[in-house]
Amino acid sequence: MGNGFDFEKIANNIPLVTVISAKWFFSKELFPQDKPLPIDPPGLGITWPGKSDATRVIEEECELDIPDEPQRYFFAGRADQNFGRLGGSGEFRGLVFAYNPSIEGSHTGSATPFDTGDLWNRVIAPKLVHESDVKKLIRKTTVPLEQWRKSFKGFLKAFFPNPRDYYDGRPRADADWEGPNNLPARDEKNAHFHAWTWEVRLHEEHPLLEGLLLWAAPRETHTELESYGSQPDLSSYWGDGPSWVERLQEAKHIDLGPIPDIQDLKVFEDEIQKQLF
Repeated sequence: MGNGFDFEKIANNIPLVTVISAKWFFSKELFPQDKPLPIDPPGLGITWPGKSDATRVIEEECELDIPDEPQRYFFAGRADQNFGRLGGSGEFRGLVFAYNPSIEGSHTGSATPFDTGDLWNRVIAPKLVHESDVKKLIRKTTVPLEQWRKSFKGFLKAFFPNPRDYYDGRPRADADWEGPNNLPARDEKNAHFHAWTWEVRLHEEHPLLEGLLLWAAPRETHTELESYGSQPDLSSYWGDGPSWVERLQEAKHIDLGPIPDIQDLKVFEDEIQKQLF
């Protein structure tokens, strides 16, 4: 406990959040035009929704693919809107998924207290000149999946005495935490949450619906899903049970409205905060 907040409870319950662009979500393999939809739900991984070449390069350079290549990236409790952005506009066209912490029990992986891609690309400070220094900082701050929540608890308590500031504020630059002095969370030049939000990487594919707490998408995405889920000619293919599309629609979700602005993702994060605080 601290300042009236149970940091251990918050750290143990903060969900893993990932964002998928609508373009990648509605892939030809999962939503074929000339045959019935697959019976089983897809798994989050390299095969689907995929991984960019730029991400692969960063993984290789920073040794994030040792011993295993990450299948999927998540943020601790935050929605990374950039993956759902429509081109260079402010419109959000992606789908956001929040998962129960219990899913980590069936995975291996690792975590860092910042976005590794943004550090590598010098988007967040410290904008280290030498690539070797970037790699060193990532290696020094990487923790195994089974230990990251314990580290996150200490990080949250030190940098965010009021843990709501993890969402709506900034970290304390003078926080007394075990991490290195050049940790992005300590640099006051960083204004974007990528600098202090924990990145969690799972090394195995994860079933889309397993452990799903909440998801959100724009109205047009909900409409498109409904059109697939209501096709009568697919009922015999799916059998007696509901399709994975129907089960997704039955899960707790938020309709972000028509062509939402990226800021509308705050509605999603507010719902997460209600469960934490």
